Amino acid sequence: MIKYLSYYISNETLLYGNGKEIHFSPDKEMIKGDNCNTINLAFPNHSGTHIDFPYHFNPDGKTLNDYPATYWQFDLVELIDLSGKLDDGQIIGPEIFSSFENSDGAACTVLAYTK
Repeated sequence: MIKYLSYYISNETLLYGNGKEIHFSPDKEMIKGDNCNTINLAFPNHSGTHIDFPYHFNPDGKTLNDYPATYWQFDLVELIDLSGKLDDGQIIGPEIFSSFENSDGAACTVLAYTK
């Protein structure tokens, strides 16, 4: 089964910590004689569905480029709904997951829904 967990990014996307706006600006436009249409995007890294890499909290931590594409392929995934169960800005540590009795412990990856 494939389950899509991402949301479209738009000007209405909620941003963490009152982040700056998401900005779409035209680059090339066929209506102006260009051979294609392209846009530039500017947005905070906490926009929409995202992953906080170790570097986010540790200056010596890994970044996206430290992981091969195959690292992101999973077979046994568990989705835990944390919406409404966290304080703003709360760091999600292992103790958060100990209260979920529905887990059978077989998942190789746990995703947390926090909207």
